[in-house]
Amino acid sequence: MINVNILEDHRMLVDGIVGNINASGDAGVRGVYYDIKSCREGLKECIPDVLLLDINLPGGNGINLCKEFKKLYPEMKIIMLTMHDDYDIVMRCLKNGANGYLLKDEKIETIIEAIVKVYLGGKYISAKIQVVLDKNRRREMIVLTPQEEKALGYICDGMTDPQIAAKMFICKETAKGYGKILKSKFDVKNRPALVRAAVAKKFV
Repeated sequence: MINVNILEDHRMLVDGIVGNINASGDAGVRGVYYDIKSCREGLKECIPDVLLLDINLPGGNGINLCKEFKKLYPEMKIIMLTMHDDYDIVMRCLKNGANGYLLKDEKIETIIEAIVKVYLGGKYISAKIQVVLDKNRRREMIVLTPQEEKALGYICDGMTDPQIAAKMFICKETAKGYGKILKSKFDVKNRPALVRAAVAKKFV
């Protein structure tokens, strides 16, 4: 029996998934968490074979959490279970170590199939997500340096270039340069569009 944990803040969705997984005969849900803090604490006590992980979570997001958990528990398989079909979000999850990627409207049979496959050492990308990957195959995903990530966070907080420069201990021109680089990478022309794109792609 494959031991499965779920981190998802929508309780009605969780209830349906838990019942179907437990009835499958292949896997059983041993832990359910509705927030990041309780999941972190739970994993310290018992590590599941497979974790179903949402992206939109109170106090953080599953993209960064996937990277964190993979460093702490490399043997644990992680399947992203989300509503996001954005190319950059999918690729960042896979880069951060996700073993599978599913949309929330997948059939329960697909979810169970994914659990079994990743447990056995494979990867599972749903057919709907594979279409997204194939369509964007020639496009590079957005990759930011640590300094660019910091600058982006400050821009999204509404800070000016002088304020960002003071926060990052850099000159005003360098801060301004980060803004230009970020707008280029996100393919936008101004700060409001940059903020909207960063939020939509879950960089902040």
